[in-house]
Amino acid sequence: MIEVPGLSPGSEAILRQIVGLGSSERPAFPEKLVQTPEGRKALAEAEAITDAMKERFGTDDLRNKNLVELTRGLAEKVDLARVAEVVRVAYRAKNAETLRQQELVRSQRKGVGLGLRM
Repeated sequence: MIEVPGLSPGSEAILRQIVGLGSSERPAFPEKLVQTPEGRKALAEAEAITDAMKERFGTDDLRNKNLVELTRGLAEKVDLARVAEVVRVAYRAKNAETLRQQELVRSQRKGVGLGLRM
């Protein structure tokens, strides 16, 4: 059985900020996180959680999944609500960081060309 790690209280507080952000503010949030050691730690924890969820359940997006069915009824409802909340926060944080990295690569490629203008 794959064990899914949890978030430390500090990391959870940092990552919960992304939930309250609007869609226009969300892309800039990971950029702020990677500039601090606490932010980098929070993103690393979020990535560890989503990777473990993917390995254990086949997906890291549990928005439309029945957690009772996924855990085969072995967890209490209180535990499942907590798991769902932590996974939701971690999923959003990891997606925001992935989008930031993709945008960074895209901007770097934009400047690269063959220089053949006719």
